[in-house]
Amino acid sequence: MARRRLSEAIRWQIIGMHATGASFKAIGRQLGYHYTVISRLVRKHRQTGAVKDRPQSGRPRVTSEREDRALLRIIRREPFSTSTVLKRAWLPNRHLSTRTVRNRLKAAGMAARRVIKRPRLTDDHKRRRLAWCLHGKDGT
Repeated sequence: MARRRLSEAIRWQIIGMHATGASFKAIGRQLGYHYTVISRLVRKHRQTGAVKDRPQSGRPRVTSEREDRALLRIIRREPFSTSTVLKRAWLPNRHLSTRTVRNRLKAAGMAARRVIKRPRLTDDHKRRRLAWCLHGKDGT
């Protein structure tokens, strides 16, 4: 189950409600969160004086948000490019894996698509299609 993130405004609202004397359970019932979420936030506020999330552990990102937006601009111009081609066009002087490109696109909500290859309509196809449409238009 995914966790709901508390916005900064709600966090400060919780701190204010606690400062007025409301209990963790009362605040949780009113805002729709479990009382342990409220108690953890109040404890963090007492220790740090802030309500923002502390830095998380994990590997730092290889690309910045600005570079990620640049990738999205490229994909909008060339929607059927492969990740290898996108990698070369996106950050040519950096050593990135194609997996990084695909991860950034997936995070942005882009899905993989393939061009459907089908034969073009011949003049005979067009003529027959028009005749079929005109025949159906008359109601016969």
